[in-house]
Amino acid sequence: MARYAPGLAVPIIAGTLSTIIFARLATPEELGTFLLILASATTLGVPFGYWLQQAVLRLYPAYAETGRTRSFEQAVSVLGLLAALACSAVFAVLLGLGLGGVRSVPGLFAPALALAFFPVASSGRSAMLQARYALGRYATLNVLAALGKLGLPLVLLLWLPPVAALLWGTAVALGAVWLVLVLQRADGSTEQGLSSLELRHIARESLTYGAPLTLSEVGAQILSYSDRWTIGLLLGPAAVGLYSTNYSIAEKLVILVQAPLIYAAHSQIVTAWESKAPDRTRHLIAVATRWLALVGVPLVAFTAVRGEMLSALLLGETFASGHVIIPIAAGSILLYAASQYGHKSFELSRSTWVITMTLSGAALVNLVAVVALTLAFGYVGGAWATALGYAVYGAATFIVTRHRGPFAWRVPWMTVCRAVVGAGVASTVWIALVPPRVFDVRALLAMFGGGVAGLVVYAVVLLALGELPHPQFASSISRYRRSWARAWASTEKTL
Repeated sequence: MARYAPGLAVPIIAGTLSTIIFARLATPEELGTFLLILASATTLGVPFGYWLQQAVLRLYPAYAETGRTRSFEQAVSVLGLLAALACSAVFAVLLGLGLGGVRSVPGLFAPALALAFFPVASSGRSAMLQARYALGRYATLNVLAALGKLGLPLVLLLWLPPVAALLWGTAVALGAVWLVLVLQRADGSTEQGLSSLELRHIARESLTYGAPLTLSEVGAQILSYSDRWTIGLLLGPAAVGLYSTNYSIAEKLVILVQAPLIYAAHSQIVTAWESKAPDRTRHLIAVATRWLALVGVPLVAFTAVRGEMLSALLLGETFASGHVIIPIAAGSILLYAASQYGHKSFELSRSTWVITMTLSGAALVNLVAVVALTLAFGYVGGAWATALGYAVYGAATFIVTRHRGPFAWRVPWMTVCRAVVGAGVASTVWIALVPPRVFDVRALLAMFGGGVAGLVVYAVVLLALGELPHPQFASSISRYRRSWARAWASTEKTL
């Protein structure tokens, strides 16, 4: 986790800064237009790129064992380009139909297309770095890409309006990432280059494994972005700007604690399974789920009691009215992150169609709910619909793993309960010590001091409830207590 953290923390911080800065430099309508185009490109790119990314993570260990990594990497590059071209062609049609108003501003057509092309073209090669445990290169590339997506739009603002600056700056940064990945040498092996027969075999194998996951990820994208599409359609770009910026705060906070954990665990889980070690596989999944609950629950609790402060501090008063979105979104994303450990059983056994069916069902529930709740309650209803969709998926995954897959998903219910109790006690500290608004240095220091104090109280409650320390640390404490008791008894006897 520590080795993955820089490559994930810097993009999260840079993305948050980008939201903060452009919330002050652009109107809600301008920022909402860019976010709508970006969300559409991201959602469309998933069916074209996700299958290859997941196939690389799952299949690479087998190719590495047989010494065929070079041909596999070449095939991944070719398949990534073909998928990116297909994705761009479909996105061009959507842009031509008027998506994001690009048709009325022809100069925005090219950078909008790039938002669809480059992430898909890079998906397989980027996953290769994870599969090979090339953590240094993976982290460095993520850091540079994040800084580019933050800095380039700011530079282009000197000549371009906000929407154009955001689109062109993001497009150039994504293009640079793809170019760096393409120019990397595959490896030092001397095996022959890729043949057309092997390309067809790898493509068929990747599609067989990845296509069901792609369909399931389409459902995940509906869960993630149907709220923004619906809000944009029913309430307009300004509402999307208010909603998306506050949603982004919640998303970045949860990713900050969740992403290093899942990135560090995923490859180890796959490797353990491929090594015929099912007990270790289940142990890794259980440990990752437990730590996700311990670090995620207090974060959601803090956003519930001080979400308005975070929104006003990071986005400004113009966007602070959407702060109620933050705790709802944070809880929803945390629930979905936990469900990802639940469906590892289906990923490992290659029963990916089960994931497709459960996610599709949850997406359908979400799609109906987001329209109904947005009409009834405005953009807040969109957030509750997303929470409902994620809850349905989590419940479905929990139930289905008990009937399908090599092992059931074990949810650490006691850990969750203790974390909720601890976070509830910590929330009283945050309410008392963290100011509702930060206007000066004194209030800023109070925010940090109160935040740390709440975390200390949270840890103390977990210790008192027996959740912390873990067995190894507990045995050390027990040994210390026994030594202290013997020393005290010896002292009394001497006296």
